[in-house]
Amino acid sequence: MNKVICPNCHATTLPWRYCANCNAPIDIPLNNELAKQTEAVRCGMDPHLHWLVRRVQSQKISKLATASTKADWATVIAKVTDLQAFKSLDDVEIKTVINPVSEKDEEPKDPTWLVTARMPVSIVEEVRKKDFIRSLKAGMRMRPTLEKSLEASGAKDTAVEIEGNCNDATGEDGKGVIVGIVDFGMDFMHRNFRDSNGKTRILALWDQSATADSEHMQPLEFGFDYGRLYTKSDINNAIAAAAKVKDQSDVEKVCAAAYKALGYGPPEDTIFQVGAHGTYVADVAVGNGNGTGVSGFASNADIVFVELSTHPGPLLNNSFGDSAQLVEAIKFIFKFADDLNRPCVINLSVGTNGGPHNGTTLVEEAIDRMLREKKNRAVVVAAGNSFKRDLHVSGQIVEGETLDLKWSISKNDSTPNELEVWYPPDDRITVEVIDPFNISWGKVAPGWQIDLSDKCQGLLSVVNRLDEPNSGKNTINVFFENELHPGDWTLRLHCTKAKKGEETRFHAWIERDEMGQSCFVAMKPEQSECAKSHYKIDDSFTLNSIACGNKSIVVGSYDARTPGNKLGDSTSSGPSLNEHHSEKPDVSAPGELVLAAQSRTLVLRNRVAGTSLAAPVVTGIVASMLSVASKELSAERIREILIDTSQKDDPDLNHWHPRYGHGRVSKSDAVEAARGQKS
Repeated sequence: MNKVICPNCHATTLPWRYCANCNAPIDIPLNNELAKQTEAVRCGMDPHLHWLVRRVQSQKISKLATASTKADWATVIAKVTDLQAFKSLDDVEIKTVINPVSEKDEEPKDPTWLVTARMPVSIVEEVRKKDFIRSLKAGMRMRPTLEKSLEASGAKDTAVEIEGNCNDATGEDGKGVIVGIVDFGMDFMHRNFRDSNGKTRILALWDQSATADSEHMQPLEFGFDYGRLYTKSDINNAIAAAAKVKDQSDVEKVCAAAYKALGYGPPEDTIFQVGAHGTYVADVAVGNGNGTGVSGFASNADIVFVELSTHPGPLLNNSFGDSAQLVEAIKFIFKFADDLNRPCVINLSVGTNGGPHNGTTLVEEAIDRMLREKKNRAVVVAAGNSFKRDLHVSGQIVEGETLDLKWSISKNDSTPNELEVWYPPDDRITVEVIDPFNISWGKVAPGWQIDLSDKCQGLLSVVNRLDEPNSGKNTINVFFENELHPGDWTLRLHCTKAKKGEETRFHAWIERDEMGQSCFVAMKPEQSECAKSHYKIDDSFTLNSIACGNKSIVVGSYDARTPGNKLGDSTSSGPSLNEHHSEKPDVSAPGELVLAAQSRTLVLRNRVAGTSLAAPVVTGIVASMLSVASKELSAERIREILIDTSQKDDPDLNHWHPRYGHGRVSKSDAVEAARGQKS
């Protein structure tokens, strides 16, 4: 029996009723045989697209349909030099376009358009060859940056969540501002998101995972033809339906009636899963305390929520959508705010581990472009939770020498695994893959790619790409299917050319995988770091892959309940490799064991931790700044104010710190600074 690619978690699984990995619905019978080993070929496109094409075409693994894609279609982000030529391609469905934007008020000298689209996997390779395609990237599955969730607690539990200076009720607390939340699981029934009359504060809720219907289609001006758009009126009607339940003390029945009436509701929080990551995030940013008695940071702001999902999956981290959907969500929220002529700040508590970490991903470029388009816009990004996870190494290889990277795959790992190596464009590295039995599977030279199968039970893809078009760097990508043998694999890096005949310096990242995380293994003791060729497992450069852009605000996490405001154990570390903005994160905020609204209740809260909760603190503060600012603020100016007014009362904060950033954010000082801006 052949396998399919789960549309929810992207693992391969038998075509049973539910995915064996994440339990998402799957019910498609297939009977094709797996492909056998293929020969090395020249690589000419994004490694992730190559992996998808090979899985579908060579392995005959079907890519199932989602709310936004047809079966065996790919989600892509493209950078094109001729928009009309791209639009004229057959079987290509364009979803949104980000126009060229110059830093100054002048026409861009080399204009390009960023486009999100859907196309059949079968035409991806031909489309990539078009001369007007500067870059074509696969949609990357986004993951939430939540570290953990602990016990639920009642409204009267008022444990110190944030330092007093951050929580001063200054300004208008976001009045007149739209706060966009791109996440999953929004409990619109929770009283923290309703006004004193019980009406919703949510202006719009776009559920990207839902099957489109004629009643909830988006208006044509938004340009998206998938999912369902629920208006404020729709949500209020659902709340009214819940009010008809006879026993209002039965919270479960009351909430269930509302979810049924609307056709949308968050999964339940249990001791085994986090049902509504977006509920936590939204409460910290904009909750008004009507249910819990404790408000968030912009309690008077209005809310636009986008459910970033392909499936309403039951488990944390298995229901998130991809990077193309993320760009579409941001575009939708900014367009919605523009139509109302309102300031807007968007919270992104999502991300991945891979990428060049220099701000050149197409998602980061899209965010930068949209923030350049006009003032009174901001995007806040969580730094990530990859510290002390053994997911990053840095090192150097002398020309003519080799270096072994050790990659450990757990025997209980039921998911695919992915590793990336990035190195300078003038250098050359050949990669050799050696299995746990010390058997070499072959070498892949720069500019080549190969797909290897283990007796038709698994697929190993190696792409050694030169001149990645956005970063300008070379990259080696290795993809493991879950059937391959567990143990310590070796990537033997052969440096065949280094600039000036010296050494090439590289960075490598392992992609985040909550259901079966692989990791790097340290060098043996006899391999001294004083050797000419060496590497070390390094917690620096572990930022979320979309947290290295030029104009976004990146937030680290600390524990405000501890003496000295101890950093969160897992909050990721900078710097980035962005030569213009290497000092990321920008600021830090409380994010450890914060109390936030629990889904599927009217009043309860959960303790949650991670940069997912630190980012919305800053999002709420930015909304409060925008509500009182005496003039329009650019994204750069908003970030400058946050940095300039941050608390630096610790020796570590006398200068930029790779995890605290420039300091601990201060709401009262930032709001007053925004209020005092001169016209």
